[in-house]
Amino acid sequence: MSKWKLAAALAVTAVTASFLTLAVILFTVDGLTASRTAAPYGAVAQKVSQIEELIETYFVDEYDTETIGDYAADAMIEALDDPWSYYIPASEADAVDEEISNSYSGVGANVYENDDGKYEITFVTEGSPAEAAGLLVGDVIVRVDGQSVDGMTLEEVVAQVRGEEGTTVTLTVLRGDQTLELPVKRGSIRLTIVSGDMLDGGIGYILIDNFEEDSYSQFSGVLRELMANGAKGLIIDVRFNPGGMQDQLVPILDTLLPEGVIFRCTDYDGTETVDTSDSACVDLPMAVLVNADSVSAAEFFAAAMQEYDRAVIVGEKTGGKGNFQYIFELDDGSAVALSSGKYYTPSGKSLSGVGVQPDITVRMSDEQN
Repeated sequence: MSKWKLAAALAVTAVTASFLTLAVILFTVDGLTASRTAAPYGAVAQKVSQIEELIETYFVDEYDTETIGDYAADAMIEALDDPWSYYIPASEADAVDEEISNSYSGVGANVYENDDGKYEITFVTEGSPAEAAGLLVGDVIVRVDGQSVDGMTLEEVVAQVRGEEGTTVTLTVLRGDQTLELPVKRGSIRLTIVSGDMLDGGIGYILIDNFEEDSYSQFSGVLRELMANGAKGLIIDVRFNPGGMQDQLVPILDTLLPEGVIFRCTDYDGTETVDTSDSACVDLPMAVLVNADSVSAAEFFAAAMQEYDRAVIVGEKTGGKGNFQYIFELDDGSAVALSSGKYYTPSGKSLSGVGVQPDITVRMSDEQN
C-alpha cells in the first residue's frame, strides 16, 4: 500500500468512528440537425398525430391535452430503456434549473413542520433577506401575505414564500407571545453545497453535495481554509452525491491531481474531448468516501483519484453511470434530458454498469450515513 493509501486509511478509520447528470448542457429543439431526426421523428410523429386525432374525434369524456402530452413524452423517453434519460414537465422545469444552478429565488430560511403541525423556521442563511428582515430560528409562520397557512402543506407554504427576485413577501410569525409582521424582499439565494471541518489529528474533512454550479468555487474556498489551518490530510465525502457538471468536476480534479489526462468524453456526433491537469496539485494523503448513491461526476471523481493513486477509496461500490446528458428545452417549457455522449476515466475505462470498487469496503448503517 502506498504512503497515500496508508495514511488516508488510518484517517478514514478515525473519522468513521466519529461520525442529476454529468456535463449537462441546455439546447433548444431548433438546434437539432435534420439529418439525425428526420426519419425516426416522422414515424413517431405520424403515430402520435393519428392517436391525437382519434381522441379529439371519438373520445366522449373530458380530457386534458397537457396531461396527455406529458404522459406521451414521458413514455417515449421511458421506451429508450436508459435510466439516465428523462422527461421534465414544464411544471418541474424551474425546480430542475434550481438544482443545476445551486440557487433559488426566495428569502433564505429553512422551514419544517414541527410536532405541533406548525411551520417553524429552523435555519436562517447568513447574509440572506430573511436575516436582514429579522427572522429568527424558532419563529413560527402563521400567515404569508395575509393568507393563513392553516390547511396548507409544507410544500404550499414554501411555494408561497418563494417568488421572483426583488419582490416582497410579508411573513406573519409568532415569536413567543409576540405576533410580528416582517416584510422580506426576496433575493437570489446561493446554496452551500461544499462544507468542511477540521477533525482530530489535523485531518480536513470536505463534504461535496453535488458538482453543479459553484461547486468548484466553494471547494476551493473550503480547501484553502483547511490548508491554512494546517490540515495534514484530507477526507473528501461524495456519498449521496448525484453528480453534476464537467466544467465543475474538471477544475476540482486539476487541483488534486498531478499532470496528465483527467477526463475523456465522446459526444453523440463522435467529437472527442480530453481534459488535462497541470503539475501543480495538493500534496497531502487523501481518502474519498463513496456509496451506491455516488453517481456520475461523484463516482468519476473517485475513479480518477484512484487511478492516479492519490487517494484511498472507502465505502461501497458506486452507482455505475457512463453516459452524460444534454437537456433540450421544448416549446411548451418542458424539457428532455437525453444521454448524448459517453465519458471515460483517465485510463479510458467506462463506469457504465461497473462503478468504482472501493479499496476498503465499509458498509455503513443509516445512522452512520
